[in-house]
Amino acid sequence: MRSFIKESGVKEMHYTPYLFALNGHMQAIVYLIKESILKLRFPLKYEREMFTLSDGGSIALDWVIDHEGGMPRKNS
Repeated sequence: MRSFIKESGVKEMHYTPYLFALNGHMQAIVYLIKESILKLRFPLKYEREMFTLSDGGSIALDWVIDHEGGMPRKNS
């Protein structure tokens, strides 16, 4: 870890906050507003594939649909 800190220069880096969110509370509020706007503007379309496991549990995979016609392409 010491070599990483020394070689990367991370110790000399300085954080510059977003102009309209100068503290952690405002950053959280701005993030929530931005995320809400993006979800309204660009809603994700996905299909869920459910699997039942041998122990009786279940898991699901959510496939993002990036084209018309359902399940994702093999090469997408």
